[in-house]
Amino acid sequence: MSTLLKREHIMYGNLTQQAYTIDTFLGSGTQGEVYRAHANGKLVAIKWYFPHYIQNDLPLRQRLENAIRKGSPDNNCLWPLELVTQPNNAGFGYVMPLRPSNFKSIVDLMRRRAEPSFSALISACLQLSESFLQLQGLVLPRH
Repeated sequence: MSTLLKREHIMYGNLTQQAYTIDTFLGSGTQGEVYRAHANGKLVAIKWYFPHYIQNDLPLRQRLENAIRKGSPDNNCLWPLELVTQPNNAGFGYVMPLRPSNFKSIVDLMRRRAEPSFSALISACLQLSESFLQLQGLVLPRH
């Protein structure tokens, strides 16, 4: 399988100028590919967009910059931390926390590769709803 980025590729954070080195391909979807990377001994994930996806969604970069500026609505979100670019490459992506190994993706849930308890499912739904409302500037009262 051919991937957009190769092991040992280096990208640079737009905010920090931090160098991130690609370690491993983790997976892909309709928007791009996700890789495990490291910087200063810390592991992170990097999402790198497919060129055709960027061309079809011109305001994407601006929306990501706004999300980074606002910050994560919740500590459980794998939120963009900063945009990354590569020298001599018009593409871009973003750095986010690496998903803990005991967490499953929404794709795993939808494809029934993960079977959470009813309580865990309801908790995830409430957290997603609350995070969405926080992004909209609304806050739910705590019970």
